[in-house]
This record gives sequence, C-alpha cells and structure tokens, in this order.
Amino acid sequence: MELKIEKSLPLEIRVENLHKSFGDNQVLRGINLSVGRGEIIAIVGGSGSGKTVLLQHLIGHLRPDDGRVWVADHESPGAPLVDLSTLAECYKVAALDGLNRLRHSTNPVVEIKADAA
Repeated sequence: MELKIEKSLPLEIRVENLHKSFGDNQVLRGINLSVGRGEIIAIVGGSGSGKTVLLQHLIGHLRPDDGRVWVADHESPGAPLVDLSTLAECYKVAALDGLNRLRHSTNPVVEIKADAA
C-alpha cells in the first residue's frame, strides 16, 4: 500500500481560461495557472509566445478578452482570492510603479541615510 501525501498550499494567483488578442493575433488562448504561496515558477517560451502579455495580466496592466485573474488579497483576513479586475486602481498603480522602479534601477539595493542635524 502506497501512502500519497499531497500538500495543499494556499493559492496566491489563479488564472482561469485567459484569452487575449491584439487585432487578429491571438496571443493567449485559454491559459489556466495556479500558483501557491511560496512556490517559485518560471514562464518560458519563444519570442512572441505571450510571456509578457501573461505577466501584464497578472499585475493588472492588461484586461483579458475572456477569462479571469484571481489574486490573494492580503489586506483581508485569510488572504482570500479576489478577481483582479475588482481591486482598487491604486493597488494596480502601486504594483506597476514598484516593478518599473526595479526594472529601471541599476542597483535595486537602496541605502538610506539619516539627514545630518
């Protein structure tokens, strides 16, 4: 008899049937993805395969043509999953601002010094 123990991590991100097109170019066709708390994943694929478009959906920068993106709401007890399209715009702007600062920084480590009195 084999005992199989499956750990179930609380979900941080869930993508359901995500579709996105730009004109006649279908970039995402029914993407489904679940990411548990603490999991590390890699999104790999060739040039033009939709990696960046998927990531832009995960941070709320793009809206899907169909499907949904759910993210953990750490401001609520138990961090329930909420539809990203329902979150306040300020959360999306803050996420984008943080990613842009990191992307354009040559040194992401910031030294903070106290002002001399």
